Amino acid sequence: MTGPVIIGENAWVAAEAYIGPGVTLGAGAVAGARAVVVRDVPAGAVVVGNPARLVTINDEKAGASVRMPSAPAR
Repeated sequence: MTGPVIIGENAWVAAEAYIGPGVTLGAGAVAGARAVVVRDVPAGAVVVGNPARLVTINDEKAGASVRMPSAPAR
């Protein structure tokens, strides 16, 4: 996959995060430190890890945050 990386308005890319080619980080999204982002991230989402996984979606208009359930322990 090739193409430009698109970083939305007010999005943050933390230290040493990798954003793959053709990936879009939506407005207000956050890629955590050392995250490996290989898929598009929706606006207001927070992703962490390798590969990056969704942990929270922030909705500024509603003034709320939706936390994603974690995967069961192995």
